[in-house]
Amino acid sequence: MKTEIHLGAGTTRQSQEILQLKASDNYTYIYFTNGEELLSSTNLGKLEKRLSKEDFFRVNRSTIINRHYLHLFEFGNLNPKESNVREIHIPRRKKAEFLAHFPKFKALFTLVFLILAHSSFGQWTANTVGGSSGDYGVNGQIKVTSTAGSVGGDNNYQGLIVNNGNFYDAPTFINQAFDNIPTAKLFKAKAGVPFTINMEILHQFNPDHFPTANTPSTHQVFLDYFPGDCWGCQPGDWYNGTIRSLTGKNETPWLYDEDLPMIKNSQYEAADPFGVYFGLTRKSTFSRTYTFPVGRTRAWIVIGFREKSYTVYNQNSYNNLIILPFVVEGPTVAQIDSVGVTTQPQIPTMIIHNPPGDNSSTTITNTGTQCRSFDEKLSVSESKEFAGAYKLGYKGSVGFIVALELETYVEFSASGTEGSFETKYNSKEHCVTVSESLTALSNGKGAQNNDLFVGYGIDLAYGFSRRVNIENGQVSVDTGIVYRPLIETYKDFFLTKQGILEDIASKQIIVDDSLNYTVPERANAQYQINVWRQVLDKNDANIAAAALQAGTPINFSGGSSQSYNTSVAYNSSQSIEVEHYVDTQFGIETGVYFGGSGFKVGAKFTTNKTFGQTQTKTGGQVSDVSVTRYDDESGDFFDVRIVEDTVYGTPIFIVDSANSRTSCPYEGGIQRDKPKLEINGSASPNITVSNVSLGNAGNFKVKVCNNSAEVRDYGFGFVNESIGSDVFISSTAGTGSSPVGESITKLGTITSIPAGGCKTTIYDVNVARRFANSPMSYPNMEFVTFTECEPDIKSSIFATVNFATPPPPTNVSASSKEICAGSSIQLSGNCPVGVPTWYNDPTGGLELGTGSSLTVSPTSNTSYYLGCVANLYNRDRVGVGEIFVTTPFPTLNLTSDLSFNALQIANTTLTATNKINDPARVKYKAGNSLTFNPGFEAKGGSIFEAEIGGCPN
Repeated sequence: MKTEIHLGAGTTRQSQEILQLKASDNYTYIYFTNGEELLSSTNLGKLEKRLSKEDFFRVNRSTIINRHYLHLFEFGNLNPKESNVREIHIPRRKKAEFLAHFPKFKALFTLVFLILAHSSFGQWTANTVGGSSGDYGVNGQIKVTSTAGSVGGDNNYQGLIVNNGNFYDAPTFINQAFDNIPTAKLFKAKAGVPFTINMEILHQFNPDHFPTANTPSTHQVFLDYFPGDCWGCQPGDWYNGTIRSLTGKNETPWLYDEDLPMIKNSQYEAADPFGVYFGLTRKSTFSRTYTFPVGRTRAWIVIGFREKSYTVYNQNSYNNLIILPFVVEGPTVAQIDSVGVTTQPQIPTMIIHNPPGDNSSTTITNTGTQCRSFDEKLSVSESKEFAGAYKLGYKGSVGFIVALELETYVEFSASGTEGSFETKYNSKEHCVTVSESLTALSNGKGAQNNDLFVGYGIDLAYGFSRRVNIENGQVSVDTGIVYRPLIETYKDFFLTKQGILEDIASKQIIVDDSLNYTVPERANAQYQINVWRQVLDKNDANIAAAALQAGTPINFSGGSSQSYNTSVAYNSSQSIEVEHYVDTQFGIETGVYFGGSGFKVGAKFTTNKTFGQTQTKTGGQVSDVSVTRYDDESGDFFDVRIVEDTVYGTPIFIVDSANSRTSCPYEGGIQRDKPKLEINGSASPNITVSNVSLGNAGNFKVKVCNNSAEVRDYGFGFVNESIGSDVFISSTAGTGSSPVGESITKLGTITSIPAGGCKTTIYDVNVARRFANSPMSYPNMEFVTFTECEPDIKSSIFATVNFATPPPPTNVSASSKEICAGSSIQLSGNCPVGVPTWYNDPTGGLELGTGSSLTVSPTSNTSYYLGCVANLYNRDRVGVGEIFVTTPFPTLNLTSDLSFNALQIANTTLTATNKINDPARVKYKAGNSLTFNPGFEAKGGSIFEAEIGGCPN
C-alpha cells in the first residue's frame, strides 16, 4: 500500500503512514500512525479523490479511515488497531457498504454484535442460554460488575458468555475473549490488591411464549449449582449450592490457580424491572472477593452455572460459562532480590516562609496529619523510548524486597531545635504530622533568605522487577526498579535558604576533590546540589506565582507587633527530579535505562517525585499556622499581602514596594540605607597613588555620603579579600580593625550623615608597607562605606598604591671564575641603597659577609650573589655567576660523558673521547697538549671551551 499522497501546502506522505482523515469546516485534520497530526487547508472531498479506495474507506461525512489499521469493531463503531486508537461512528446505513468493502469482518461482526452489544457503563450484561433461545418462556440475563474497573479507566468492561461449555474447554474461549474484546474494555486488577466481582442473574417470564390457558402460576426456571468438574453428571443442589468460579493467568503451566465458589447473597428474589408479568420475574445475586497475586497481561475468572426449566414446554438444562478477561497491573513476581543500595538526596516536605520584620516568626502548630497525593516515576530518557516503572516496595525475607504495592506506610520521625515532625508515605500518598511546633525565625535577618525548609533524605535498597503497566488505556510490560527505604539511614534537615546555599558550597568542594573522596561520595554530593537548585528555583517560582493572588492585606511599623492565624492546605502539585547513584550496570542487562553517572565510573537512574494536593486531614486545630510580625527598627513600615503557597500550604508574605520602607535588614520597599563613598575631588571610583618613597605611606582622601532621604550612620572600612597581608591601613575615620560580616574590616563609624548629602569632614586613608620584604605594589584595594547591620548594602572605591623601587646592586663581579682547590678569589659590588650583603643562594641561604668586597675560598663549584639589605626594603640579589673549582692532574684521559658543569685541568696532556651533553658547561685545559679522538662530541645546547694552560692562580 505504498503510495505517495499530496496533502496540501507542499506536504506529501506515504499512504501507509496515514491513519485517519477528519473534516473540520473547509480544513482537514490528518492523523498519522506515529501519533503526529497535520491540519491541511485542503478539504476532505478533494483529499478523498487522491486516496486509493483499496486502502481507504469513508465511514461517514466527516471521516475517512485507513482499512489496513482496522482491528475490531462492534455494531455502530470502528476501532483502528494501532496504539493511536480512535473510535469512529458508522451510521447504520453504512453497515452494508462497509461489509461489502471489508467482507473479512462479516463473521466477527455477528459474533460481537450478539455477545457484546449489551455493554453499558459500569457493568457488563449478556443474555443467558434461555434468553437467547426463548424456548421455555423465560428470558435469562446476567449482569457483572467489578470494583476494580476497566483498563480504559471508565468502568466500561466486557466479558464473554459461552453456551454449553466446560471449565476445561475454556482455553479456546479465553483466547477468543482476549482476541475480540478491545484492550480498553478488559477488566482490570492490581497485583496483591483485593477486588470484588458481583453477579446478578435475572429470569423474566415471557407470556408471549405461552398459550393464555397454560400460563404458569409459579416461577418455572431455576439455577443448578454443581460442586464437581462434570456438568450434568452429578445431582444438583437447586437451592443451597454455590456457583463455581476458577481463576488463572498466563505464563503458568496450568490453566487455573484457585477454585473459589461465589457466595450467594440472594436467591429467587421477586424482581420485575421490565413490567409486571404475573410477578414471575426473579433475581439471584452472587459475589466473591478475588486477589491476583502478581501482574499479568492476561488473567481470567471463569464462572459456570446451569439453568433448568420446569415448564410443560421445556424441561431441559442449559449450561452457561462466563469468561471475565483481566489485565493485572503490577510486578510479575511477588518478591525480588535486593541488588544494591543507593542514596536518595534530601528533599523538603514542608517550606515555612518567614514574614518580614527582623524579629518576626512563622510557626506551624499541631496540624494533626496532613496527607497529599504522591507519585514517583522513572524519568524517560531521550535515548530510550520507555523507561521502566519506579515503585515502592517493603521488607521481605532476608535479602529480598516485596514488590507488591501494599497499603503499608513507611514511617519515621525527626526533631531539631526548630521543632519536630513525623512522616509516613506509601505509593499513593505522603503524610506529615507536626508533633511539636515548627518555627521559622528571623533572628534579626528578616524574611530575606530565611524561609525554613524541612524534610529528609534516606538510603534505598533496590532491585529489578518485570512489571505490567496500564496507562491511558494501554497495556505495556517493562523491567522497572523496586526500592525499599532503609529507615536506619534516615537523615532529616531543617535549613534556611542561606543554609541550603552553604550546603551547596560545601558539597561542591566534595565534587571537585577527586583525591580525597570516592566516586559515590562525589556523585551523591552532585545529585544533592542538583536537587537543592531545583528546590530553590521552584520556591522562587511558587512565591512569584503566589504574588499574583489578592491575599489578605496587613501593615505594621517598626516597634510594633501583630499576630495572624491561618490553616495549611496543599492545593497544587510539584515535581522534583532526583538522581540516584548505583555502582552496577544491572539495569542495562534487565532492560532498565541507566544513564552515565557524570563521573568516570558507575551509573545513575533519575526519578520524578510529584507531591500533589491535600487528600485527607485528620486532627489538628482550626488555625494551624501562627504568624508573629515584629520589627525593632524605628521608622520601618511594612505594607504586606499574605498569600498562599499552593504547593506547601503555608503563607507567603508579599511586601508592597511602593508603600513600604525598610532597613536593617532591607526587606523590600523603599531602601532607607543608601551609602555612597567618593574619592575627594574625583568623580571616578578609582585612584592610583604612585612613587611612594620607602618609609612613607601612600595617601588619598575620601568623602562619605548618603543618598537616602533620611539622616543615617554608616561604617567605613575595607574588604579583606582585596588587601594583601603585609600592609598597614589607617584612616582619620579610625584605625580599628573590627570585623563586620565575613569580609569587611571596619575602620570607623561615620555618624549623622545628612540626607542627600555628604559628611563635611574629609577622611585621609594611609597605606604603608609593614616589612622590608613586603610587596611594592598594592592593586585594586576595595574601600567601602556600608550599613553596619547589613554590610551587603555598601558603596565602593578602588585604590592602587605603588611604592618607588630602589635600584639594584651594581658592578657585581669576581676576580676569577676558575680556580684550583685551595685558592681564593675576591667578590666585589655596590649598593645604591642598603648594606651590600653576600650570599651563596639567590633568595635564601647563609649570609657570607658584608661590604663592597669579600674574599672567598670555595672548595667546589659555587655561585655567589650580592643583596642590598635595608630596614624598609630588600632588593632582589644579583649573581656573579658560577665559580669553577678543580684539582689538576698530571695527565687526563677522559672517556666518561659529562652532563654537568665541570673544569678539567692536566699539567701536561689531556686526551678526550667522551661526549658533552646538554646543558653542561665544560672547560678542558692542559699545560702541553689537548687531543680529541674520534667519539668526542659537544652536543647541541652544551657549552664547551678548551685552552692550553694550567691553574689560573
